[in-house]
Amino acid sequence: MAAPTIKPITVGERTRYRFVVDIGADPATGKRRQLTRTYDRKRDAQRELAAILDEVARGRFVAPSKVTVGQFIDEWLDGVRSSNREAATVRNYEDALRPVRERLGAVVLQKLTVTQVREFATWMRDHGRRRGGQVGGPLSARSVQLTLSRFRAVLNEAVAQRVVDTNVAEHVRAPEGKRTEREPWSPDEVRAFLASLDGDRLEAPLFLSVLGLRPAE
Repeated sequence: MAAPTIKPITVGERTRYRFVVDIGADPATGKRRQLTRTYDRKRDAQRELAAILDEVARGRFVAPSKVTVGQFIDEWLDGVRSSNREAATVRNYEDALRPVRERLGAVVLQKLTVTQVREFATWMRDHGRRRGGQVGGPLSARSVQLTLSRFRAVLNEAVAQRVVDTNVAEHVRAPEGKRTEREPWSPDEVRAFLASLDGDRLEAPLFLSVLGLRPAE
């Protein structure tokens, strides 16, 4: 195949410089792909063409793509479903990735940033709860980390397919939860509580609960 050349074209009253370069087969369809680029200056076109050819030769070129985060997650989940995983495992993946689809699903995958993933992790910590408590309330670091772990697996596959060149979630970890300061009861409040237990069938264990003992004790 002949090497790509840079050709001058006329746009209005200006001369611009365009090249068409082969970027290899589509990993999903196997069809040949070409990329067209146009620049105002010839030297810019030469520099870009050289960089693209180098990346294609090394198998590192990432072709422009408009696939969104949500679309790629759907493709990834389809692969999980067809891999004979247990139904419970598939549901766990779906549940873990649902917040990502809700918050980041419309973002073009190639435009996703580390900052967006970090902001998403913070949102999950503060407002990500959807069941097992107050909807919109905070989640534990463990729950946030589980979702991030599944999302990293999705992005690793995107890197492997050359949809993106880096995994922007690779080094994002669950932010620490907010600490809530609790004020202990006053002696009068403890006495009132104990008085209210008189005759209750749970009087003994509730009495023990206010003694400050460790579980083993």
